[in-house]
Amino acid sequence: MSKLYNRYLEKKADKADKLYMFKSGNFYIFLGDDVIFYVRYFLCFKY
Repeated sequence: MSKLYNRYLEKKADKADKLYMFKSGNFYIFLGDDVIFYVRYFLCFKY
């Protein structure tokens, strides 16, 4: 998981305004702050 997170940080450093989804096995996942944004705005949950 740390390899994915390191790639996430590299991509976020270049373009912070984009959401990045990564493939992990058979699943696609969001990491870091992208998870919070996705849950709040696309799944309509409010925290």
